[in-house]
Parts: sequence; C-alpha cells; structure tokens
Amino acid sequence: MKSINNNAPVKCSKTILINASPEKVWSVLTNIDQWATWQTDITKPKLNGELKLNTTFDWKTDGVKIHSTLLTVEPFNHFGWTGKTFGMVAIHNWP
Repeated sequence: MKSINNNAPVKCSKTILINASPEKVWSVLTNIDQWATWQTDITKPKLNGELKLNTTFDWKTDGVKIHSTLLTVEPFNHFGWTGKTFGMVAIHNWP
C-alpha cells in the first residue's frame, strides 16, 4: 500500500465502521462498474480490464472526467488508485 505523502498540499482522511464481513466490503468497494449505485456523485464508472495492479478505470465525479490507475490491490486488505484530471494527480487508498 502507498503511504500518505505528508508533504502533499491537500490531505483527507475519514473513518467509518461497517457491519459486514471483509469479503462483502471488498466486493462492494472493488466493483467499480457499480460505484454509481451507492456513491451518488459518481457517474459512468468503467473498469478497463481485470481488477489488478495497473489496470485503468474511468469515471466522473460531479461531472468531471477522471482517468485512474489501480496502485494497490490486496484482497480484503487494501485497495487504492491514482487519478488524473485538469493537471492534478490524486492518490486514494481504502485500507
């Protein structure tokens, strides 16, 4: 898993407790094509291949197109990606 860059100009961290098995949580979080069913600000999510390191996916959030690449795929443990839009790069990790 990629660690947070403490020198990044913007950082965000949130925590929630989910009453479900790790397998169920993994299934929901990694089903990128279905993100829009539970994340209302996301539209048109599309995984471009298999769920594995370096696979890309495309999606929109609040109307902004984002092209992302999977950076961390550790089943039932960590899931993360990088995304690019408008010259900005973001890293997102779900531990």
